Amino acid sequence: MIDVLKNRFVRAIPYQTNIRLLEQPAAFGFLRNPTWDFTWLLCGLWLLPLVILLDWGEGLETFFLLCTLLFWLTHRFSSLLLAFTSPSYSSVRQAQLLRFLGVPILVTLSVFTWLYSPWQTWTLVEKILVLAVIDYAWALYHFAIQHYGVLRLYQLRNPRQQELSSSQQRNWCLLLGGVLPWLGELVQGTTWLQQEGLLTFSWLPSDSASIWLLRGTVCLVSLMAWRKLKAQNCSLPYQAYLLSLLLLANAAWWISPLAFLVLISVQHWLVAVGIAGHARSIDSPKDHSGWRIVGVWVLMTILAVPFLEMDSIDFSNGLGAEWVPGWQALLTQPSVLTFCLGLAFASGFVHYLMDRAVYRFADPMVRQKVLRLYFSDLPTGRNS
Repeated sequence: MIDVLKNRFVRAIPYQTNIRLLEQPAAFGFLRNPTWDFTWLLCGLWLLPLVILLDWGEGLETFFLLCTLLFWLTHRFSSLLLAFTSPSYSSVRQAQLLRFLGVPILVTLSVFTWLYSPWQTWTLVEKILVLAVIDYAWALYHFAIQHYGVLRLYQLRNPRQQELSSSQQRNWCLLLGGVLPWLGELVQGTTWLQQEGLLTFSWLPSDSASIWLLRGTVCLVSLMAWRKLKAQNCSLPYQAYLLSLLLLANAAWWISPLAFLVLISVQHWLVAVGIAGHARSIDSPKDHSGWRIVGVWVLMTILAVPFLEMDSIDFSNGLGAEWVPGWQALLTQPSVLTFCLGLAFASGFVHYLMDRAVYRFADPMVRQKVLRLYFSDLPTGRNS
């Protein structure tokens, strides 16, 4: 079935002289090349040991701060930048203005309307908590579904007969990338909902024997998932990403809460930047390398970090306090604090929507105009 889909996709791709369609051997299948993929998409394989080593020492918080500075907003705006700067997305964007402009603007206005509404029944703190709960739940799904998207992308580049339907694959990814890690944090009492007192479970196990039993169960589920999903594709990058997903699913049960937060956050950011940077460089009329594209994006977004960091790290001691004189005093003004919180939440919600719009390959027009970027070799002479 996947062969039929790939043939259908490829036939819909208009020929361009500066792009060659992929015809790679089954053992290859990288999105760009091994260096690019292991740096960005397969980063979970090297991030896990790095995070563990830093957690044993004293460099984990510094590492997270550096990654936040470089990649947090870069990942958040990567799909937006891809949609509004890539030539291939121009016609799609013009034909689907509601999806690319209308809904994001409506969501942004709704966030600020909610925060500034004069309803006496809701205090500002309660309004912020409502938005935070929505963002928390949406982010859990957003993180998990990214794993499904990457696995499907690798599978489409190196297809073979499917043994599982796409819905079954998605369900496995939601379990491994969402449910199991969240349960691990829940058992440790470190989820945001528990820390805010919004979720309490008196029946959660806390004794050592129960924790070890749950860890063993997660390992068993991971082995079942490996057996089921590994058969979907024999390429090295597909199986490497699947392995990184299984490691992430188990990490929440073994490493410290801070180490796990750093691991899943940085992994998610790097994957998003790697995919978008690759697509934009392939679609670059000036023959720009992927590394240059990502570097420009980092420089463009880095200055906005202090003003949007509120839903990422403790803003009272964050980059704004270091960079902007009188930042903490400025945040004591309710109007400024409310506005910055609105920007943070709105940009997060728009990010979730834009990722869905940009990578919506089930849409015929997106598939015809854009899918070629992910099935294309680099032109001869282009610097990766």
